[in-house]
This record gives sequence, C-alpha cells and structure tokens, in this order.
Amino acid sequence: MGKTLQNGNLVMRDEKVAFYEIPGQYAFVRMEGFTSMSTSKSATEHSRKYVDERSSRTDTVGYEESISYGFDRYDGNAVQDDIVTITDEEKVGKQATRRIIQVDMKTLSEDGTTASGRMRSYSVVPDGSGDDANVLTYSGNLKNNGEWENVSVTSNDDWQTVKLSTSATKPKLKTLAVESGGKAVTLTPAFNAGTMSYTIPAGTATAIVEAAAENASLTVVVSCNGESYVTSNTVNHKTNQFGGLKSGDHITITVTDGFSTSTYKIKVS
Repeated sequence: MGKTLQNGNLVMRDEKVAFYEIPGQYAFVRMEGFTSMSTSKSATEHSRKYVDERSSRTDTVGYEESISYGFDRYDGNAVQDDIVTITDEEKVGKQATRRIIQVDMKTLSEDGTTASGRMRSYSVVPDGSGDDANVLTYSGNLKNNGEWENVSVTSNDDWQTVKLSTSATKPKLKTLAVESGGKAVTLTPAFNAGTMSYTIPAGTATAIVEAAAENASLTVVVSCNGESYVTSNTVNHKTNQFGGLKSGDHITITVTDGFSTSTYKIKVS
C-alpha cells in the first residue's frame, strides 16, 4: 500500500449532510430516511478541431448537476412530507423548487455549532413511488436550478436543522394590534413588519395585544410589567389584559425562530 493511503483516512459518506429548505420555515431541515442521494455532474463539453492542429481540443463549459434520491416514507418527516406533496399534487415551477445545503461536517467549529457548506436551488423532479413490496418508497431527481454558493451555517439542536449564519433575514410579525376597553387603540406609526417602535395614546390604562408572526413556526412572546404571554400558542394570537398601564410603560414583543430574534416595542405616551 502506498504511504498516502496508509496514512490517510477514508472520508465517510455521513460526513456530508444535506439540509432542505421547507417553505415558511427559517431553518433548513436535515434530510433523513434517504436510501439514495447520488450526485451526477453531467458536464457539458465543447469540442473542436483547428485546421492547423492534428488533435482536437475539448473544454468543459458547463454542468447540469442532479441528485438522484430515494427514501423510505416516514410519517411526520417534514422534508419527506414536502416532497410527497410536490409529487402527489404534481406541483410545477417555483412550487417545486427548493434550496438545499450540503454541509461538510469535517469543518465543524470547536464548539460544534458552525460549519461550512454549499447551497444551491434545485427543481424537485419526482419519478415514482411504491417500488418496494414491504414499505412505501419514493424516488426522483433534484435537478440544478441555479448557481451554487459557499455558505456558513449554524445549528443549536445537534444538527437537526441549520440556519445561514450570514443571513440578514430576521423573523417578523405579520399583524400587531392593541385594544383597550373593547375598542381598537391607534398605533403610531401604523403597523409595518419592518418598523420596531410604536406608541399608543396617553391614558391607555389597559391593553390586550394581538401579535401574530409571519409563519406558524415562529414563537411570539408579549411582555409588560412582569407579565408575559406566548401569543403563538393561542388561536387568536392575543394576550390576556395588561392592567395598570401608565405613561412611559413599554410593551415588548419578541419574535424568534430559535436562531434570530426581532424585538418590537410599544410605548404608552
């Protein structure tokens, strides 16, 4: 055996882990239960022969990457649920396009929370289902639908999900409203998801806050004077009544995806 092989270590397949973007979620979800994820580059060649040369020349001028996938169907697996929906409902175009990050686990930081990877958009191109007589299986191809980019990702749940560590996207509210005594209270300025600070009129002594996030995976907590309510756990996204408000008091609303947090504040004038 050559010395290079003798002193080297085989790179194991599980050191490259794929994470799949599910619409409406900020985190990319680990692709589990897949029996096959084989990548084909399908390089495009340009060949020509010049009249003053005896040999032809060939250049690689492009790639049409695709990933052949297969998986055993598991109930409650978010990634599989999404691919099955695309397959069974025959979704097309943007409705069948997803970003995937291939994370190199050999690049883990010392604290085990950050790693490097490559991200690319793919079209989900289903092939079939039910090929196995014992369990339900699905298969197909993920076909290149954009250029890849180097990314850095973070995880705080033992690499079940990841988020782009350089992402400028922050979780936001979809709605924010205040009522007092059964009547709507005017927010100044009018609510906008990108505006973090508001005021309500002086003399507002009680308040019920309605705060809903832009998607259901986010956690929303509303706090004031030592009381807190998780409105993302309620059907109507409303708090109980805050009482004893006075001028200068603040109502604080936080929205988090487990990685990033946005904070909104409402001040009593």
